[in-house]
Amino acid sequence: MSIAGLCIIYNKDAGVTKAFRNVPGITLQNVNQLNLLRLAPGGHVGRFCIWTESAFRKLDELYGTWRKHSTLKKDYNLPMHKMTNTDLTRMLKSEVIQKALRAPNKKLQNR
Repeated sequence: MSIAGLCIIYNKDAGVTKAFRNVPGITLQNVNQLNLLRLAPGGHVGRFCIWTESAFRKLDELYGTWRKHSTLKKDYNLPMHKMTNTDLTRMLKSEVIQKALRAPNKKLQNR
């Protein structure tokens, strides 16, 4: 497995590609053509990405927000989260859930 280098995401190419084309390990991506395999190569998330300000602002136009629709993609809304409370450990340890669960089976079997 090779370690992926820095990723620079831009909106308008104002000399960005010419500035970084000879630097080894740097991947350049246009925000309009984002590729998941280049953002997280091999399915491993956590790559260091540098976003230009214009690219970051363009994300709201491309994908919209939870309150307004996308202006560049037709009939696209951001998916809403299903869980309202994301603290799963606190929910599982609550009295309501613990009363509904069966008691642990402590019987040991000899083989």
